[in-house]
Amino acid sequence: MESLGATIPPKAERPPSPAKEAKMETPEPESKEPEAEPESEESDVELDLTGVVEPDNDEPLDMGDPSKELSDADLEKFDEKRSEAMGVFSEGEWEKAIGVFTEAILLNAGSAMPFVKRAQCLLKLSKPNACIRDCNRAIEINPDNAAAHKFRGRAHRLLGNFLEAAKDLRLACKIDFDDQADEWLREVTPNVSFINLKLF
Repeated sequence: MESLGATIPPKAERPPSPAKEAKMETPEPESKEPEAEPESEESDVELDLTGVVEPDNDEPLDMGDPSKELSDADLEKFDEKRSEAMGVFSEGEWEKAIGVFTEAILLNAGSAMPFVKRAQCLLKLSKPNACIRDCNRAIEINPDNAAAHKFRGRAHRLLGNFLEAAKDLRLACKIDFDDQADEWLREVTPNVSFINLKLF
Protein backbone atom coordinates (compact mmCIF):
# COMPACT_ATOMS: atom_id res chain seq x y z
CA MET A 1 0.00 0.00 0.00
CA GLU A 2 2.94 2.27 0.67
CA SER A 3 3.88 1.90 -3.01
CA LEU A 4 0.51 3.46 -3.92
CA GLY A 5 1.30 6.48 -1.71
CA ALA A 6 -0.71 5.44 1.32
CA THR A 7 0.79 6.05 4.73
CA ILE A 8 0.40 3.25 7.16
CA PRO A 9 -0.13 4.37 10.72
CA PRO A 10 2.51 3.07 13.10
CA LYS A 11 1.62 -0.12 14.97
CA ALA A 12 -0.36 0.70 18.03
CA GLU A 13 1.34 -0.68 21.06
CA ARG A 14 -0.97 -3.08 22.73
CA PRO A 15 -1.54 -2.29 26.38
CA PRO A 16 0.01 -4.94 28.56
CA SER A 17 -2.34 -7.50 30.03
CA PRO A 18 -3.51 -6.74 33.59
CA ALA A 19 -1.42 -9.63 34.94
CA LYS A 20 1.70 -8.34 33.20
CA GLU A 21 0.95 -4.80 34.40
CA ALA A 22 0.73 -5.93 38.00
CA LYS A 23 4.04 -7.66 37.61
CA MET A 24 5.63 -4.48 36.23
CA GLU A 25 4.30 -2.26 39.04
CA THR A 26 5.38 -4.47 41.88
CA PRO A 27 8.94 -5.49 41.26
CA GLU A 28 10.02 -8.74 42.80
CA PRO A 29 11.62 -8.13 46.17
CA GLU A 30 15.35 -8.56 45.92
CA SER A 31 16.51 -11.56 47.80
CA LYS A 32 18.81 -10.24 50.49
CA GLU A 33 20.17 -11.33 53.81
CA PRO A 34 17.62 -10.98 56.61
CA GLU A 35 18.38 -7.84 58.60
CA ALA A 36 19.94 -8.48 61.96
CA GLU A 37 17.88 -7.19 64.85
CA PRO A 38 19.36 -3.83 65.83
CA GLU A 39 21.05 -4.19 69.19
CA SER A 40 19.64 -2.04 71.93
CA GLU A 41 21.67 1.11 72.42
CA GLU A 42 22.56 0.16 75.97
CA SER A 43 24.41 -2.98 74.95
CA ASP A 44 27.04 -1.11 72.95
CA VAL A 45 27.51 1.63 75.53
CA GLU A 46 29.52 0.68 78.55
CA LEU A 47 31.10 2.40 81.50
CA ASP A 48 34.26 4.22 80.56
CA LEU A 49 36.81 2.86 83.02
CA THR A 50 39.71 4.88 81.63
CA GLY A 51 41.80 6.19 84.52
CA VAL A 52 40.39 3.83 87.15
CA VAL A 53 43.24 2.62 89.37
CA GLU A 54 43.84 -0.36 91.61
CA PRO A 55 42.73 0.45 95.17
CA ASP A 56 45.53 1.20 97.63
CA ASN A 57 45.57 -0.91 100.78
CA ASP A 58 48.28 0.79 102.83
CA GLU A 59 48.05 1.08 106.59
CA PRO A 60 45.97 4.17 107.52
CA LEU A 61 48.03 7.26 108.27
CA ASP A 62 48.06 8.79 111.75
CA MET A 63 44.98 10.95 112.33
CA GLY A 64 46.17 12.56 115.58
CA ASP A 65 44.04 13.12 118.66
CA PRO A 66 41.20 15.60 118.06
CA SER A 67 40.42 15.77 121.80
CA LYS A 68 43.92 16.98 122.69
CA GLU A 69 44.02 20.31 124.55
CA LEU A 70 46.22 22.71 122.61
CA SER A 71 48.63 25.04 124.35
CA ASP A 72 49.86 28.28 122.80
CA ALA A 73 53.18 26.53 122.18
CA ASP A 74 51.37 23.70 120.31
CA LEU A 75 49.56 26.21 118.10
CA GLU A 76 52.81 28.03 117.38
CA LYS A 77 54.56 24.74 116.45
CA PHE A 78 51.54 23.76 114.37
CA ASP A 79 51.73 27.02 112.37
CA GLU A 80 55.46 26.47 111.76
CA LYS A 81 54.91 22.86 110.68
CA ARG A 82 52.00 23.83 108.43
CA SER A 83 54.16 26.48 106.70
CA GLU A 84 56.98 23.97 106.28
CA ALA A 85 54.55 21.42 104.82
CA MET A 86 53.15 23.97 102.37
CA GLY A 87 56.69 24.80 101.22
CA VAL A 88 57.43 21.12 100.54
CA PHE A 89 54.03 20.73 98.89
CA SER A 90 54.64 23.66 96.54
CA GLU A 91 57.87 21.96 95.41
CA GLY A 92 55.85 18.86 94.43
CA GLU A 93 57.57 16.56 96.93
CA TRP A 94 54.40 14.63 97.74
CA GLU A 95 55.89 11.85 99.91
CA LYS A 96 57.89 14.32 102.00
CA ALA A 97 54.89 16.67 102.27
CA ILE A 98 52.73 13.80 103.59
CA GLY A 99 55.26 13.29 106.40
CA VAL A 100 55.31 16.98 107.33
CA PHE A 101 51.50 17.34 107.16
CA THR A 102 51.27 14.28 109.44
CA GLU A 103 53.53 16.08 111.96
CA ALA A 104 51.21 19.09 111.75
CA ILE A 105 48.18 16.83 112.30
CA LEU A 106 49.79 15.29 115.39
CA LEU A 107 50.20 18.81 116.81
CA ASN A 108 46.61 19.88 115.95
CA ALA A 109 44.15 17.24 114.76
CA GLY A 110 41.29 19.74 115.00
CA SER A 111 42.26 21.65 111.85
CA ALA A 112 40.83 20.46 108.54
CA MET A 113 43.52 22.11 106.41
CA PRO A 114 46.42 19.63 106.91
CA PHE A 115 44.05 16.70 106.26
CA VAL A 116 42.91 18.25 102.99
CA LYS A 117 46.45 19.01 101.84
CA ARG A 118 47.69 15.55 102.85
CA ALA A 119 44.69 14.09 100.93
CA GLN A 120 45.76 16.09 97.88
CA CYS A 121 49.29 14.64 98.12
CA LEU A 122 47.86 11.12 98.42
CA LEU A 123 45.75 11.76 95.33
CA LYS A 124 48.89 12.81 93.43
CA LEU A 125 50.43 9.46 94.43
CA SER A 126 47.34 7.52 93.25
CA LYS A 127 46.31 6.47 96.75
CA PRO A 128 42.56 7.14 96.56
CA ASN A 129 41.53 5.15 99.66
CA ALA A 130 43.99 7.02 101.86
CA CYS A 131 42.83 10.28 100.27
CA ILE A 132 39.19 9.45 101.07
CA ARG A 133 40.07 8.76 104.74
CA ASP A 134 41.72 12.18 105.09
CA CYS A 135 38.87 13.93 103.30
CA ASN A 136 36.32 12.19 105.54
CA ARG A 137 38.19 13.51 108.58
CA ALA A 138 38.39 17.03 107.12
CA ILE A 139 34.64 16.94 106.37
CA GLU A 140 33.93 15.80 109.97
CA ILE A 141 35.82 18.88 111.15
CA ASN A 142 34.27 21.20 108.55
CA PRO A 143 31.34 19.83 106.47
CA ASP A 144 31.53 22.87 104.15
CA ASN A 145 35.13 22.28 103.11
CA ALA A 146 34.83 22.42 99.31
CA ALA A 147 38.38 21.13 98.72
CA ALA A 148 37.76 18.03 100.86
CA HIS A 149 34.63 17.20 98.82
CA LYS A 150 36.52 17.91 95.60
CA PHE A 151 39.46 15.59 96.37
CA ARG A 152 37.21 12.90 97.82
CA GLY A 153 35.14 13.08 94.63
CA ARG A 154 38.25 12.68 92.50
CA ALA A 155 39.43 9.75 94.63
CA HIS A 156 36.04 8.04 94.20
CA ARG A 157 36.32 8.58 90.46
CA LEU A 158 39.76 6.89 90.44
CA LEU A 159 38.20 3.91 92.24
CA GLY A 160 35.34 3.74 89.72
CA ASN A 161 32.74 4.91 92.29
CA PHE A 162 31.15 7.29 89.79
CA LEU A 163 27.93 8.08 91.69
CA GLU A 164 29.84 9.01 94.87
CA ALA A 165 32.30 11.00 92.76
CA ALA A 166 29.53 13.02 91.11
CA LYS A 167 27.82 13.67 94.45
CA ASP A 168 31.02 15.02 96.04
CA LEU A 169 32.09 17.05 93.02
CA ARG A 170 28.61 18.58 92.66
CA LEU A 171 28.67 19.57 96.34
CA ALA A 172 32.20 20.99 96.03
CA CYS A 173 31.06 23.21 93.14
CA LYS A 174 27.96 24.24 95.09
CA ILE A 175 29.98 25.25 98.18
CA ASP A 176 32.69 27.06 96.23
CA PHE A 177 32.72 26.79 92.44
CA ASP A 178 36.03 25.51 91.12
CA ASP A 179 36.93 24.99 87.44
CA GLN A 180 38.85 21.78 88.09
CA ALA A 181 36.05 20.26 90.20
CA ASP A 182 33.60 21.21 87.44
CA GLU A 183 35.83 19.59 84.80
CA TRP A 184 36.10 16.41 86.91
CA LEU A 185 32.32 16.43 87.34
CA ARG A 186 31.79 16.67 83.56
CA GLU A 187 34.23 13.77 83.15
CA VAL A 188 32.13 11.41 85.33
CA THR A 189 28.71 12.59 84.10
CA PRO A 190 28.43 10.14 81.11
CA ASN A 191 29.13 7.18 83.42
CA VAL A 192 26.63 8.47 85.98
CA SER A 193 23.96 8.78 83.27
CA PHE A 194 24.70 5.23 82.11
CA ILE A 195 24.46 3.84 85.67
CA ASN A 196 21.17 5.70 86.24
CA LEU A 197 19.76 4.23 83.00
CA LYS A 198 20.67 0.75 84.20
CA LEU A 199 19.12 1.37 87.61
CA PHE A 200 15.75 2.70 86.41
